[in-house]
Amino acid sequence: MSIKENPYKAGRPISELNDFFGRKREFRFIYQMLMSVESVNIIGSRRIGKTSFLNVLPNQEMQQSLLDERLFIENFKEKALFVFIDMQSQKTAT
Repeated sequence: MSIKENPYKAGRPISELNDFFGRKREFRFIYQMLMSVESVNIIGSRRIGKTSFLNVLPNQEMQQSLLDERLFIENFKEKALFVFIDMQSQKTAT
């Protein structure tokens, strides 16, 4: 059995799907909310994985693995545009 290196390192959000695991229930819930044209807020303590979660959310492989094929095609495949805006870089904006 090979031991994988811990992907959760301080200062570096996860962006590769293969490094991310867990949270399938949360992903499924968010996808269902988006399909219902609902607003979604991701709230949590510092360093809990919010950015990593948002980095993986638009991944079509993740969407397809968690959704029924028909739902994936009708709602996300080539129809959804995920835009990630990091407001942390806007701290001094007026």
